[in-house]
Amino acid sequence: MDQDMDFKEFEKIWRSKNFHNTTTVKDYQFPIDKVTVGNYTYGELTIRSWGADNEKLSIGNFCSIADGVTFLMGGEHDYSRFLSFPYDAFFVSYEADVKAKGGIDVADDVWIGANAIIVSGVAIGQGAVIAAGSIVTKDVPPYAIVGGNPAKVIKYRFNEEAIRVLETLDFSKLTPDFFKTNRAYLLSLDVNKDSKELAEIINNFVAKEK
Repeated sequence: MDQDMDFKEFEKIWRSKNFHNTTTVKDYQFPIDKVTVGNYTYGELTIRSWGADNEKLSIGNFCSIADGVTFLMGGEHDYSRFLSFPYDAFFVSYEADVKAKGGIDVADDVWIGANAIIVSGVAIGQGAVIAAGSIVTKDVPPYAIVGGNPAKVIKYRFNEEAIRVLETLDFSKLTPDFFKTNRAYLLSLDVNKDSKELAEIINNFVAKEK
């Protein structure tokens, strides 16, 4: 992506490629082809890129991104050298001398609280909740609630059986009609007790949509 591009033009390109969600981008330009966002996900994205070849960010469907969340796609210094300072970039090559630990993968239905930081190489499992202000440096299990610096598991949203059932579902196929049609049921649902019934309802809806 051309870093000299007008930010308004950058926003227009982002919007055209993300008509299926309501995310916005904040105050920075990054390689759009390295970032994908799923259906109905919302929030303002602050994404930092340093140009490493293995930088990548994938955000799933139905994710909630609060204000101030930052995704660090790279920026790792090589501290195995005698200086962690990027002397080659400053004094020799004049090119970025940073790396990424790998892509960031955020699965479906992840809620990331305000001002959290997600670093490169992290995978956040389906249904996870990231507490406000957390710094996520390691993978987060599905449906875990994590918090702190570094973020650690506090508890899980549901019991093990319910989590196993939920992980089999394809949220990418759900549409607003599903939630309108099943509103009363979903509002009264006890996921821990009725996860299999929920799965049957979702799978039947998806089958009809094909």
